[in-house]
Amino acid sequence: MATTPVTARRLAPDRVRVAAIRAEVEMGAAPGLAAPDLAAIAEALFGNRWPTVPDALAAALINTNPIAHAALALANVTRIEKQEVWGQYGLMTEAVCRLMESLAAERDALAARFGHRPPSLAWSFHRTNGVPLGPLHEMTLAIENGRGVIAGPTDMATRYVTEDVPYGLAFYLALAAAVGEPMPVTAATVTVLETLWGRPLRENPLLEGLDLSDLAGALMGTGSDR
Repeated sequence: MATTPVTARRLAPDRVRVAAIRAEVEMGAAPGLAAPDLAAIAEALFGNRWPTVPDALAAALINTNPIAHAALALANVTRIEKQEVWGQYGLMTEAVCRLMESLAAERDALAARFGHRPPSLAWSFHRTNGVPLGPLHEMTLAIENGRGVIAGPTDMATRYVTEDVPYGLAFYLALAAAVGEPMPVTAATVTVLETLWGRPLRENPLLEGLDLSDLAGALMGTGSDR
Protein backbone atom coordinates (compact mmCIF):
# COMPACT_ATOMS: atom_id res chain seq x y z
CA MET A 1 0.00 0.00 0.00
CA ALA A 2 1.18 3.51 -0.79
CA THR A 3 0.57 4.72 2.77
CA THR A 4 -1.55 3.99 5.83
CA PRO A 5 -5.38 4.00 5.61
CA VAL A 6 -5.53 6.68 8.33
CA THR A 7 -3.23 9.40 9.59
CA ALA A 8 -3.05 9.25 13.36
CA ARG A 9 -0.89 9.95 16.38
CA ARG A 10 -0.61 7.83 19.53
CA LEU A 11 -1.19 10.07 22.55
CA ALA A 12 -0.90 7.37 25.22
CA PRO A 13 -0.78 3.56 25.36
CA ASP A 14 -4.59 3.49 25.18
CA ARG A 15 -5.27 6.70 23.22
CA VAL A 16 -4.89 7.46 19.53
CA ARG A 17 -5.88 10.68 17.78
CA VAL A 18 -7.11 9.95 14.25
CA ALA A 19 -6.51 13.12 12.28
CA ALA A 20 -7.83 11.93 8.92
CA ILE A 21 -9.26 8.84 7.24
CA ARG A 22 -7.95 8.55 3.71
CA ALA A 23 -10.65 8.02 1.10
CA GLU A 24 -8.34 5.95 -1.07
CA VAL A 25 -4.85 4.49 -0.99
CA GLU A 26 -3.05 2.90 -3.93
CA MET A 27 -2.21 -0.80 -3.71
CA GLY A 28 0.72 -2.42 -5.48
CA ALA A 29 2.16 -5.90 -5.21
CA ALA A 30 5.04 -8.11 -6.27
CA PRO A 31 4.20 -9.69 -8.61
CA GLY A 32 2.07 -6.84 -9.91
CA LEU A 33 -0.82 -9.10 -10.91
CA ALA A 34 -1.51 -9.87 -7.23
CA ALA A 35 -2.57 -6.28 -6.50
CA PRO A 36 -6.35 -6.72 -7.08
CA ASP A 37 -6.53 -9.55 -4.54
CA LEU A 38 -4.64 -7.50 -1.95
CA ALA A 39 -6.82 -4.48 -2.68
CA ALA A 40 -9.95 -6.54 -2.04
CA ILE A 41 -8.59 -7.70 1.32
CA ALA A 42 -7.65 -4.15 2.31
CA GLU A 43 -11.07 -2.82 1.33
CA ALA A 44 -12.76 -5.49 3.43
CA LEU A 45 -10.55 -4.62 6.40
CA PHE A 46 -10.54 -0.83 6.23
CA GLY A 47 -13.41 0.26 3.97
CA ASN A 48 -11.29 2.73 1.97
CA ARG A 49 -10.95 2.52 -1.80
CA TRP A 50 -7.77 0.77 -2.97
CA PRO A 51 -7.07 1.54 -6.64
CA THR A 52 -4.32 -0.69 -7.96
CA VAL A 53 -1.02 0.41 -9.49
CA PRO A 54 1.28 -1.67 -11.74
CA ASP A 55 3.69 -2.90 -9.06
CA ALA A 56 4.98 -2.47 -5.51
CA LEU A 57 7.53 0.16 -6.57
CA ALA A 58 4.79 2.39 -7.97
CA ALA A 59 3.03 2.26 -4.60
CA ALA A 60 6.25 2.93 -2.68
CA LEU A 61 7.07 6.01 -4.74
CA ILE A 62 3.61 7.52 -4.12
CA ASN A 63 4.23 7.81 -0.37
CA THR A 64 5.00 11.45 0.48
CA ASN A 65 6.26 10.77 4.01
CA PRO A 66 9.98 10.44 3.17
CA ILE A 67 9.89 13.81 1.41
CA ALA A 68 7.74 15.76 3.87
CA HIS A 69 9.23 14.25 7.01
CA ALA A 70 12.86 14.68 5.97
CA ALA A 71 12.31 18.34 5.07
CA LEU A 72 10.45 19.00 8.33
CA ALA A 73 13.09 17.27 10.45
CA LEU A 74 15.95 19.11 8.78
CA ALA A 75 14.29 22.51 9.11
CA ASN A 76 13.10 21.95 12.70
CA VAL A 77 15.93 19.95 14.22
CA THR A 78 16.44 22.37 17.12
CA ARG A 79 12.74 22.19 18.00
CA ILE A 80 12.96 18.39 18.00
CA GLU A 81 16.19 18.39 20.01
CA LYS A 82 14.80 20.81 22.61
CA GLN A 83 11.49 18.91 22.76
CA GLU A 84 9.45 21.97 21.88
CA VAL A 85 5.79 21.73 20.94
CA TRP A 86 5.39 22.72 17.30
CA GLY A 87 2.77 22.28 14.61
CA GLN A 88 4.14 20.49 11.61
CA TYR A 89 1.73 21.76 8.95
CA GLY A 90 2.04 25.37 10.08
CA LEU A 91 5.83 25.06 9.82
CA MET A 92 5.73 23.71 6.29
CA THR A 93 6.66 27.24 5.33
CA GLU A 94 7.43 28.48 1.84
CA ALA A 95 11.12 27.64 2.28
CA VAL A 96 10.42 24.13 3.60
CA CYS A 97 7.97 23.55 0.76
CA ARG A 98 10.65 24.54 -1.75
CA LEU A 99 12.85 21.76 -0.38
CA MET A 100 9.93 19.32 -0.45
CA GLU A 101 9.15 20.18 -4.06
CA SER A 102 12.80 19.77 -5.09
CA LEU A 103 12.90 16.35 -3.42
CA ALA A 104 9.62 15.43 -5.11
CA ALA A 105 10.93 16.50 -8.51
CA GLU A 106 13.90 14.15 -8.14
CA ARG A 107 11.61 11.34 -6.99
CA ASP A 108 9.38 11.93 -10.00
CA ALA A 109 12.34 11.75 -12.38
CA LEU A 110 13.41 8.49 -10.74
CA ALA A 111 9.87 7.09 -10.99
CA ALA A 112 9.78 7.95 -14.69
CA ARG A 113 12.81 5.71 -15.25
CA PHE A 114 10.57 2.81 -14.17
CA GLY A 115 7.52 4.00 -16.12
CA HIS A 116 5.68 5.46 -13.12
CA ARG A 117 4.21 8.90 -12.43
CA PRO A 118 3.40 9.57 -8.76
CA PRO A 119 0.77 12.18 -7.86
CA SER A 120 2.17 15.60 -7.02
CA LEU A 121 2.67 16.67 -3.42
CA ALA A 122 -0.13 19.21 -3.85
CA TRP A 123 -2.54 16.56 -5.09
CA SER A 124 -1.58 14.21 -2.25
CA PHE A 125 -2.26 16.89 0.38
CA HIS A 126 -5.50 17.84 -1.37
CA ARG A 127 -6.72 14.26 -1.53
CA THR A 128 -5.90 13.44 2.10
CA ASN A 129 -6.95 16.71 3.72
CA GLY A 130 -9.60 18.16 1.41
CA VAL A 131 -7.97 21.58 1.08
CA PRO A 132 -8.14 23.43 -2.26
CA LEU A 133 -5.23 23.05 -4.65
CA GLY A 134 -2.82 25.97 -4.64
CA PRO A 135 0.75 26.89 -3.70
CA LEU A 136 1.99 24.16 -1.39
CA HIS A 137 2.75 26.40 1.60
CA GLU A 138 -0.76 27.88 1.40
CA MET A 139 -2.26 24.39 1.33
CA THR A 140 -0.32 23.27 4.41
CA LEU A 141 -1.38 26.39 6.31
CA ALA A 142 -4.99 25.68 5.34
CA ILE A 143 -4.59 22.14 6.68
CA GLU A 144 -3.46 23.44 10.06
CA ASN A 145 -6.21 26.07 10.14
CA GLY A 146 -8.81 23.43 9.33
CA ARG A 147 -7.62 20.49 11.42
CA GLY A 148 -5.85 22.24 14.24
CA VAL A 149 -2.25 21.75 15.25
CA ILE A 150 -0.78 18.33 14.48
CA ALA A 151 2.28 18.24 16.69
CA GLY A 152 5.64 17.50 15.14
CA PRO A 153 8.12 15.06 16.71
CA THR A 154 9.90 15.95 19.96
CA ASP A 155 12.47 13.15 20.12
CA MET A 156 15.64 12.74 18.04
CA ALA A 157 14.69 9.06 17.69
CA THR A 158 11.70 10.10 15.57
CA ARG A 159 10.66 7.78 12.78
CA TYR A 160 10.62 10.84 10.52
CA VAL A 161 14.38 10.31 10.35
CA THR A 162 15.15 6.80 11.61
CA GLU A 163 12.61 5.16 9.27
CA ASP A 164 11.76 7.61 6.49
CA VAL A 165 15.38 8.26 5.55
CA PRO A 166 16.78 4.68 5.38
CA TYR A 167 13.60 3.19 3.92
CA GLY A 168 12.59 6.27 1.92
CA LEU A 169 15.18 8.75 0.68
CA ALA A 170 18.12 6.32 0.94
CA PHE A 171 16.04 3.74 -0.93
CA TYR A 172 15.51 6.29 -3.70
CA LEU A 173 19.27 6.84 -3.84
CA ALA A 174 19.95 3.11 -4.14
CA LEU A 175 17.47 2.85 -7.01
CA ALA A 176 18.95 5.94 -8.63
CA ALA A 177 22.47 4.52 -8.46
CA ALA A 178 21.28 1.33 -10.16
CA VAL A 179 19.85 3.21 -13.15
CA GLY A 180 22.23 6.17 -13.26
CA GLU A 181 19.69 8.82 -12.23
CA PRO A 182 21.21 11.88 -10.49
CA MET A 183 19.50 12.98 -7.26
CA PRO A 184 21.75 15.73 -5.87
CA VAL A 185 19.19 17.38 -3.58
CA THR A 186 18.12 14.04 -2.12
CA ALA A 187 21.73 12.97 -1.56
CA ALA A 188 22.57 16.31 0.08
CA THR A 189 19.49 16.11 2.32
CA VAL A 190 20.45 12.65 3.55
CA THR A 191 24.04 13.77 4.16
CA VAL A 192 22.93 16.81 6.19
CA LEU A 193 20.50 14.70 8.23
CA GLU A 194 23.26 12.16 8.91
CA THR A 195 25.46 15.02 10.12
CA LEU A 196 22.75 16.51 12.34
CA TRP A 197 21.75 13.15 13.81
CA GLY A 198 25.36 11.96 14.16
CA ARG A 199 24.67 8.53 12.70
CA PRO A 200 24.50 6.75 9.33
CA LEU A 201 21.02 6.79 7.80
CA ARG A 202 21.52 4.83 4.59
CA GLU A 203 21.61 1.32 6.03
CA ASN A 204 18.67 -0.73 4.76
CA PRO A 205 18.95 -4.51 5.19
CA LEU A 206 15.91 -5.03 2.96
CA LEU A 207 18.00 -3.97 -0.04
CA GLU A 208 20.43 -6.84 0.51
CA GLY A 209 17.90 -9.29 -0.93
CA LEU A 210 17.14 -7.23 -4.04
CA ASP A 211 18.90 -7.27 -7.38
CA LEU A 212 18.34 -3.64 -8.28
CA SER A 213 19.81 -4.22 -11.73
CA ASP A 214 16.81 -6.46 -12.50
CA LEU A 215 14.19 -4.74 -10.38
CA ALA A 216 11.61 -4.57 -13.16
CA GLY A 217 11.75 -8.34 -13.58
CA ALA A 218 11.51 -8.93 -9.85
CA LEU A 219 8.48 -6.66 -9.54
CA MET A 220 6.64 -8.55 -12.27
CA GLY A 221 7.71 -11.95 -10.94
CA THR A 222 9.97 -12.73 -13.89
CA GLY A 223 13.37 -11.88 -12.39
CA SER A 224 15.98 -14.32 -11.18
CA ASP A 225 15.66 -15.76 -7.66
CA ARG A 226 18.22 -14.71 -5.09
